[in-house]
Amino acid sequence: MELKDDHRPGMPRGVSVLSDFDGTITLIDSAEYLLEHHADGDWRAIEGMLMEGRITIEECMRMQFEMISIPRDVMLRELDAVILPRPGLHDLLTRCAANNATFTITSAGLDFYIRHFMASVGWSSVEIVAPAVTDEAGRVRFRFPPRTNASARNFKEDRVLRERADGRLTAYIGDGISDLWAALSADLAFAVRGSRLHSELERCGKRHGAFTDLREVADVLFSEDHFPAMSSSAPEFMQ
Repeated sequence: MELKDDHRPGMPRGVSVLSDFDGTITLIDSAEYLLEHHADGDWRAIEGMLMEGRITIEECMRMQFEMISIPRDVMLRELDAVILPRPGLHDLLTRCAANNATFTITSAGLDFYIRHFMASVGWSSVEIVAPAVTDEAGRVRFRFPPRTNASARNFKEDRVLRERADGRLTAYIGDGISDLWAALSADLAFAVRGSRLHSELERCGKRHGAFTDLREVADVLFSEDHFPAMSSSAPEFMQ
């Protein structure tokens, strides 16, 4: 499949790659790190409620970060000391750009840290769909992106559905339970090997690729036959 700007009826308009941030683009979950070190309360109990489907990712993040009362500059300083990019990130982004595939980060994390991190690794131009974080009374508050599709279970799936409605083939990359709906709705799903998303996709029977290095994702996306999992001859990488 050639990735061209011209569009013919029945043909895809291009490729859209969407990715979670924490634990997917990075090796450490920045929100979890801050909660582990600074939360005043049982943030893991709230995490358990999310895993059980009792609350949404939006509710989870709001409730957890109400337990943290450190300033933004302290968050940035501490995270800079521990957060590293997942191997293959630069390769994936470079190959997306070379193949005219859009790349968008969809994250429920701290938007200001995501922008800070992406600028530090040389990719400040990447689009970021994340809650707007504001400082109020010494605590952070989240304003999540509005949903445009009534059937979307969260804003990540909403973005996938939006891209598909525009005629684009979509790939979703993630690691957590909040990525599940987006991964299920995408044409092609990728999960960090051994992650909660990996096990959930296996349970749901969704064909997907499990990876440790993001080069593995790029190799599937940009092989000679783009999106090979759309055909009957998907490589062994896909499960």
